[in-house]
Amino acid sequence: MGPQITIYEVSWGAAGLVFWLGGAWALARAARRHGRTAGSVLLASPLIAAFLALVGARLHAMLSSPAAVWAALSDGTFWLLTGSAGQRIAGGLLLAGAFLLWVVPAASGARLRGLEVLDAVVPICGISMAVGRIGCFLGGCCFGVPTSVPWAVRYPPGSAAYWNHVAQARLLDHGGWSLPVHPLSLYLGAAAALAGILALVVARRRPSPGTSLVTFVACMAASRLVLEPLRETRFMDTVPAQTEIDVVRLVLALIGAGWLLRRQSDDRPAKGSGPSSPGTPWRWIRRAVSP
Repeated sequence: MGPQITIYEVSWGAAGLVFWLGGAWALARAARRHGRTAGSVLLASPLIAAFLALVGARLHAMLSSPAAVWAALSDGTFWLLTGSAGQRIAGGLLLAGAFLLWVVPAASGARLRGLEVLDAVVPICGISMAVGRIGCFLGGCCFGVPTSVPWAVRYPPGSAAYWNHVAQARLLDHGGWSLPVHPLSLYLGAAAALAGILALVVARRRPSPGTSLVTFVACMAASRLVLEPLRETRFMDTVPAQTEIDVVRLVLALIGAGWLLRRQSDDRPAKGSGPSSPGTPWRWIRRAVSP
């Protein structure tokens, strides 16, 4: 009997499909703003990026345990490790982002700069990540710490949360369900969707290239810093250096925001000053919050 496809895999497969179709549509619109027609390379790039995100997520998980990787290379079982190493979304986003930033602009011929490509696809990325997190929730991974909040969830016998609580001797018997826990995967999905929506709102204002990307990265990093302490990790695999990665992403996003505002400020006219001057950073802020 062949391997069974789980709801987790179906959900993340749907997330990849959403990213491909939505990203292709967004990039086609961006190309039209430059008076160009989106070619096959540009339309296929979100699909390639989704595949690279899967590869990068696997590599991140594998390289977070160098001893296991070295042992697998030594005894010839490295191919088994690639199928069971889990996934770390930070590595996936990094590899896919590098492809969209540097490869797509050069190969597509659509006159789109790398930051414009990323600005176009990051809102779709947030929505697709929210779709994938539904699979995490239904599959029972990425669950939170025990809690008494009204929306807490319990997982059935055999689930990761159940065995985690059994291992901690927190269940009186093995016949019940897990303790009530925070639905962390839903929190993470909602945060990704919100980050994507905010990036889309910013993109509709047509700001400087990179603004939507900075907005998305900052929102994602900040939300992860708030939500990661709710993750149940005892007797489970921890997310390697997750806090450090999120801090670095948030700092880089803030640096990028400062650079964008500085560039906007440098482009202001010689005459005129104050918030009403069209060349100041306040112009973008005023446009972003205006109805």
